[in-house]
Amino acid sequence: MTSETEQQKTPKWLKRLEKESWQAELLISGLALYGTLYLPEFVYILSDTLIDRLPVKYYLAGYAISFFYLFGISILTTFFIIHFIIRAYWVGLIGLNSIYPNGYKIEDGYYSPIFSRLIAKKLPTVKETIKAVDKQCSGMFAGAFVFMLMYGMMSVSFSILLVIYMLTHQYIPTPIWIALAVVFTFITFAVSIFGFFGKNEKYRNNEKLQKYFFVASYIYGNIITPFIYKPLNQIIFTFQSNAKSASASIKVAFPFIIIASGLSMHYLEQSNIGILIAKGSGDQINIFDNSVYANNYLDQFDPNQNIFIPVIDSDIISGPFIKLFIPVLSHESYIQDLICGEYQEDEIIKDEADRIRERKHFLNCAKQYISVFLNEAPYQGEFLGHNHKQGNRFGILTYIPTSIISPGKNTIRVQKIKNKESEIFDNYRIKFWFSG
Repeated sequence: MTSETEQQKTPKWLKRLEKESWQAELLISGLALYGTLYLPEFVYILSDTLIDRLPVKYYLAGYAISFFYLFGISILTTFFIIHFIIRAYWVGLIGLNSIYPNGYKIEDGYYSPIFSRLIAKKLPTVKETIKAVDKQCSGMFAGAFVFMLMYGMMSVSFSILLVIYMLTHQYIPTPIWIALAVVFTFITFAVSIFGFFGKNEKYRNNEKLQKYFFVASYIYGNIITPFIYKPLNQIIFTFQSNAKSASASIKVAFPFIIIASGLSMHYLEQSNIGILIAKGSGDQINIFDNSVYANNYLDQFDPNQNIFIPVIDSDIISGPFIKLFIPVLSHESYIQDLICGEYQEDEIIKDEADRIRERKHFLNCAKQYISVFLNEAPYQGEFLGHNHKQGNRFGILTYIPTSIISPGKNTIRVQKIKNKESEIFDNYRIKFWFSG
């Protein structure tokens, strides 16, 4: 029978792999770093899709999911950038050690023996640094993997939960959803309380408390990170069980959190995620009177930028007409059905004629919930359906003749209502200057 010592003995191939793991780390870290730099584009696409398809009342949830993804990507990117730099430094130390295996030269060197001895006492040996840096890099690599699993699974879980809620909230009573939210909040609170007392020196040997702490943590972990609970906690528990103190772990993680926060703010500015929180919190995106916003004017758009608010061609108008494009987002179909009723297909008439009839129904409905004002005076222009070449966005196109506009500063306001009671849910102002 094999002894316990022999069972726990590390195989030679694993020892060799552990010693040479830096090669795989550098390769994977380089590829992962390249990949993570492109991941924000995925979040931009996701947030644009949520703006287009989510009803406005769910925008805050869409914002939370989008920012959660973005912050997770920022932390992951920060990990891989720092890991790549430190591992490259480690490779440099290996090269230095191979050239000078004896380390510092005290006698007969460039510096005097006295100075060399004094500074050598203050510096670690190259071999000690190689070992310390190698250990740090391996720990960082495992840490990046933990964040990838944790943030990835939590983001996916929240996304799925939002989809389930949107599909079932009409059939499942609101009190049930509230009860589920209360249960989740209670479990989160319980884990925090038990965690605080469970890690306290006074209660470390309290068997009853520690069992409650384990049960609460186990249930909570399986809720927020299903399917990956074991591999995720295997790495986390290895880290934390070997940590000397919680403060030591916080000191190591703090720089990463700070850098990742700055990176996520940069990514946030490049996206349309701000629309989700602005409109989700009830803001009708009324612009300040002393400000001009680039996303109101097509000549200031990036080629890949999507249209989510009304736009005109430029902030300076000189021609006979102003071309105003008002995007109609997918979630507005709920408003159209509420205000105008659902479109009823006519099975008798041909497909082409039915499409013309459907488009006419849409344009008539658009006039009922979309209003255009020129310098606060109602403007009754013709509405035309249009697929804009900028992001292939569908919406309303209308033309305003400049013959009715005075030279100088003018304002176009586009207002959308959300129900038959004329409650406003979108209110955009576009300033422009007419040259006359």
